[in-house]
Amino acid sequence: MQSSIADFVDLEHLQRIQDSCSAATGIALVTVDYRGVPVTRYSGFSEHCLIGRSNPKFKLLCERCDAQGGIRSTLMGEACIYKCHADLVDLAVPIIVKGAYVGAVLGGQVRLADEPADLETIISPRDSLVDDQQLAEQLARAWGKTVTVSYDRLWATVQTLRSLVTYAVGTDLSTSESDASLIQEKNEQLNAEREAREELEVALRKRDYDASRRDEVCRHANYALNAIHCLACKEGAARTDAATLDFADIIHYLIDTSTPIVTLGDELVHMEALLRVYQAWRGDTLQYSVKVPERYRTASCPFMTLDPIVMAIIGAVMGSPEEACSIDLVAEEDGDWVVVQIAERGLSVSDVSDAFEEESAGRFSLEFADRNLSRLTRGASSITARSHPSDPNGAIISFRLPYLGVS
Repeated sequence: MQSSIADFVDLEHLQRIQDSCSAATGIALVTVDYRGVPVTRYSGFSEHCLIGRSNPKFKLLCERCDAQGGIRSTLMGEACIYKCHADLVDLAVPIIVKGAYVGAVLGGQVRLADEPADLETIISPRDSLVDDQQLAEQLARAWGKTVTVSYDRLWATVQTLRSLVTYAVGTDLSTSESDASLIQEKNEQLNAEREAREELEVALRKRDYDASRRDEVCRHANYALNAIHCLACKEGAARTDAATLDFADIIHYLIDTSTPIVTLGDELVHMEALLRVYQAWRGDTLQYSVKVPERYRTASCPFMTLDPIVMAIIGAVMGSPEEACSIDLVAEEDGDWVVVQIAERGLSVSDVSDAFEEESAGRFSLEFADRNLSRLTRGASSITARSHPSDPNGAIISFRLPYLGVS
């Protein structure tokens, strides 16, 4: 059973902190549970967001933004700033108790005077979401009245909130802890942060170097792929052209994706491009089908979850050119979850276990995907394998993704 945020935090205490911080900074705030549903009263909400949340469809998308913001900040291990579906800037400060994400303090509803060019939009705007023309006009007028602040001011609010939330959660969980113990703990945290900062500086320098090399590789790869594409068009080689374009999409997905969380739809587009390339190589010996309703494709999914599963199946089943492989992918709803199942009749459960052991060292391995699924769902989901119900020689690999029911 999922623990409630109220099991760990005094919500009235948190409400007082939230109200005071909102009044002092002029930033709207609310505390939500792990699904993005508010557990405190709104503090300083803008006219635009109050009007928008009166519309059921708009409110559902707001709650999805809130849930995504909290999850994203947890995966990043720190508070984050992002743009919501209404093109306003929000912030998320995760509430983590004993290593588990139980909710977040969310806020913002502002515009930035100096918005960074790389500020992420967590959910794409939906202009047609509000059918009521009068309500749409009210939203447009209210949007123009929203507060404009500097990025530094918003980031200062994030830091203040993080300190206050840490204090509130720490007070509720350990009121009997001695001052000496607290001081020792803070000193240890400072030392750990200092070491982490030094490691981060080294990592950033390496990242800059790696990014320069990656840009050069991408530049030359794009030249080569464009050349192959042009030649295929001139020579009328339609299949070669299609495989080239699919390969280009695969490369761009691997290189250009900068967030740890994508959607199930993003993963399916990548997987189908990968399977089409393999099908062009192996011919009719590789068959596949994907039956996933459109409403499930918006479910949050860790980056590169399907790729290692598909590659493990192909590697285990297609050991020689004569061996055939048939992959069927389906998804179905199970309460608050979308269950994704990949079936192959020539794959055994022991093959899946062997693939876990053989690929555990790779960056995008089954172990990598399994670990990220566990992080996204706080241990509620993992990659599992069971025997195929209609073929004892086959297997079904499955995992679960959180589903908020927003189409």
